[in-house]
Amino acid sequence: MDKIILYFIFLCFPARLLLSILAKIIKPIYLPIIGIFTTFISINFFINFIQYRKEEKGFFGNYVWWNNYRLIHSFTYAIFSILAFLNYNKAWIILFIDAILGLIFFIHKYFNLLCIM
Repeated sequence: MDKIILYFIFLCFPARLLLSILAKIIKPIYLPIIGIFTTFISINFFINFIQYRKEEKGFFGNYVWWNNYRLIHSFTYAIFSILAFLNYNKAWIILFIDAILGLIFFIHKYFNLLCIM
């Protein structure tokens, strides 16, 4: 099995899922702290989207095929951050949706099971 698939299944997707779970289970008073963290993630996704070059390699050494999705992730993390700063206790749903979108994009790319994109 391609190691990129393993990295996604065991690192990337679980990290996104855990972040959404953390945002769900913490007290709302601590949501702004996660909001600060996700604001930096959102900005990083956006900067990487803008500065993308075709020869760019991702964190695990493969060519970046997900650049257009960085914009989507940037917006979802920004929306979560705003809701977190407002102490909205259901803001975690945005991160959960982002994790599921990442899974859908990944399955579509590597297993060609979804014909939605």
